[in-house]
Amino acid sequence: MTFLIRFFLLVIMTSCSSVSFNYAYLDPVLNLFSEKENIVENTLNKTNASFIHILYKNREAVFVLSQSSDGFNKWMGPNDEIIFTFDEVIVKTKGLDYNLEMNKEDFVKLRKMNDGNSTSVRVEFDNPKLQFLPLLFTKFVHTNDIFNTKNTSYLVNQKDIGWRTNIEVERSDSKISLVQELHPHDTKYFVEFYYRYK
Repeated sequence: MTFLIRFFLLVIMTSCSSVSFNYAYLDPVLNLFSEKENIVENTLNKTNASFIHILYKNREAVFVLSQSSDGFNKWMGPNDEIIFTFDEVIVKTKGLDYNLEMNKEDFVKLRKMNDGNSTSVRVEFDNPKLQFLPLLFTKFVHTNDIFNTKNTSYLVNQKDIGWRTNIEVERSDSKISLVQELHPHDTKYFVEFYYRYK
């Protein structure tokens, strides 16, 4: 009986040895040790368009500027996602995991706010659907003359749903960056702005 088991195992082992191995299964492991493609550098080299580079969870993407008017910009993503920004703050999204839309009459007040002032901005969320939820924005501005940066942060508070977050915009001579949480059930977006023509 043991002879038959050994013979059967030997037949299986020799038949498997003739099967070719697909090395594509090793690609993810091999890519861990190779240099990661720099998506920003590739985009800078391949296009003259203004764009934003977004890091979100374990994903990254480039959105290209498609419309611009007085600080209000429309950015198009690779899969028809759309992000609208006003003075580098995300005010409306379409096609993301969680979307928001700030009332236009309200978010333009953010530009006129002084340091330490507050204003209410009505926001509509999806997933779950919340319409015209008032968010209290408090603006703080810090200028660093040594590093030539201007940081604008907004403390965002909504007591009814227990949501509190910060929006951080950093402007320097070389770049503009944004850190913003778009939804109470979501994580932060890290955005870098690359303007070709300002």
